[in-house]
Amino acid sequence: MTSQIFKKFSEASAIAKELAINGSKNVRVTKSNDGFIVHSDSNNSNNQVVDKDFLIEMIADAKAYTETKDDCEQYKLEISELIKNLTDVDSKVLADAKRTIRELDELMLKLPSSIEKDNQRLMKEKLSRLQRNAPVCKVHNIKMVLREAENGYFWGCPNFSLPAKDKCFQTKKLNKEELVILYE
Repeated sequence: MTSQIFKKFSEASAIAKELAINGSKNVRVTKSNDGFIVHSDSNNSNNQVVDKDFLIEMIADAKAYTETKDDCEQYKLEISELIKNLTDVDSKVLADAKRTIRELDELMLKLPSSIEKDNQRLMKEKLSRLQRNAPVCKVHNIKMVLREAENGYFWGCPNFSLPAKDKCFQTKKLNKEELVILYE
């Protein structure tokens, strides 16, 4: 979702910059339901203006939709660019924008990159695919669950988590086909 927002904003910003370079007056970008609108008014001074409300929305979006390090970096760049282009700056909004940039810096240390997130999603899909065809525990006649240990994944009875007297220690190694699915 965030990449679509960035793409639409980048396109609108490019149009706005081109209009300002070509002499249009008071060029500004505002957010709409569909994306962004570029406004131009030849009656005002030659400044590129970014709507203050748009900056506030971008800050809220950054806090709500940041999922990866790449999102953090992109929002930091976009918010910084908006601050530069904001002509009628409100000190509270400016302080909030700068605080958001600092928060994004801290958040970047905790979040995965887009590639790591994609790899996590892919592994989750593979594990789910394997789990659908799980072998059955010979003792309890129920589907086994994938478990992870130091040496990799294996099948284990879900009753392993029961109290000591009812615990089931049935395990099974993944077969070649399952290993191919997991590590392809």
